[in-house]
Amino acid sequence: MLLIPEQTSILNDAKILQHKELSDRFANVKSNLEFVAKEERAKKTRREKEEQSDWILKTKIREKAFAAGTDFVNDLVLEKGEVHKAIALADHHRMLLQNLALNQMIFLPTETMCS
Repeated sequence: MLLIPEQTSILNDAKILQHKELSDRFANVKSNLEFVAKEERAKKTRREKEEQSDWILKTKIREKAFAAGTDFVNDLVLEKGEVHKAIALADHHRMLLQNLALNQMIFLPTETMCS
């Protein structure tokens, strides 16, 4: 964050006129605003890194659940010829997601899944 133009011109005029009180007052405002801006940028960067690592973890969990679900379908439905309802396969996939999430020590929010 920067000072608005009026504040900048007052600061410049105070420096030119060597008005110490005004110079100090506006210098403090400027440094405080810069400090706050740096803090906000640092918070935003940390938040983005946390969101990105959370997204990567959830993606890995979903990939593992999909692979396990595919193995389940290949083994039981395609090879052994068992009959399963689509809702049972969706429930199995949801259970895999929950188990993998618990293994990763996180809880995924309940998601609406198509049946």
